[in-house]
Amino acid sequence: MENREFFKKPLHVFLLAMLCCTLWGSAAPFIKWGYKLFNIEGVPSILMFAGIRFTLAGFLVILFGSFLQKKVLVAKKENIQGICTLALFQTAGQYFFYYIGLSHTSGVNGSIISGTSAFISLLVASLIFHYEKITARKALGCFIGFLGILFMNISGASASFSFVGEGFVLMSQFCGSI
Repeated sequence: MENREFFKKPLHVFLLAMLCCTLWGSAAPFIKWGYKLFNIEGVPSILMFAGIRFTLAGFLVILFGSFLQKKVLVAKKENIQGICTLALFQTAGQYFFYYIGLSHTSGVNGSIISGTSAFISLLVASLIFHYEKITARKALGCFIGFLGILFMNISGASASFSFVGEGFVLMSQFCGSI
């Protein structure tokens, strides 16, 4: 079966979406577990943990992509600037704030706040980059979504808010959206 046919089947799309949501939703608790497992405390150790994780993930992506393409994947010279910009915001910025923020909040709160990424991405795309037109329905949807996340955070495991904890996790979502 060709890839395009695979993704046209609603069951396949649903199952893959559920897998991705499960993996992303489990990231915060597993990172917190990793902190305990490896006795990670302090910013340098947290950043080393994140760096090792992303270096290994990068190698796996290149390996898997090379396997699928049946050739070794190498970045083209004209793509290096875009790759570096993406790496600055989506890897360095996003995960700097995420890993440090997660060390100062619960895994539950970190996962809940990570849910803001879709709303923030819509706002960044429309208000900063002008890729998307914001409509009343989209604005209302973002407002209701933010209220839902705020409600979940207030009624969740911890009803507190700290800038270095929940604030950093929220800032990580802004970096990821940019």
